[in-house]
Amino acid sequence: MPQESDQYFGERRAVASPIGGTTRIGGTMELSGNNNRLDWRRVVALASRHYLGHWFDDPDDLVGLIRDPWVGGRPFLPDGLAVIDRVPGHDNAFAATGHGMLGVTLGPVTGHRLAEYVVTGRRPEALVPFGFDRLRR
Repeated sequence: MPQESDQYFGERRAVASPIGGTTRIGGTMELSGNNNRLDWRRVVALASRHYLGHWFDDPDDLVGLIRDPWVGGRPFLPDGLAVIDRVPGHDNAFAATGHGMLGVTLGPVTGHRLAEYVVTGRRPEALVPFGFDRLRR
């Protein structure tokens, strides 16, 4: 969930978050198959001078300035909807996944509705379309 100190750059579809004395910059998605290749051109595009100022002279400098770069997958399900439900066969396990590129945006409402489900034991009406049962059809 975005914190008050996070900066969301809508036009770039990126977010910058202070974490442990550093800044994490994340965003964008590339449909390039199931791989974990880091494309430095995309890193340069995120590290825009427009947003972050002149903290590097040349894009090649970024390799030495960025600590712990990583690439992660965006969870998608075949129908494009998230799963927000109790895990079948487990009374005390719940899942909230498959938000694709909307995890940060939908995280607060997902957490709120899932917490309601966990506390009351009753699935809120708003979560019915996001159940595991739809995937078995």
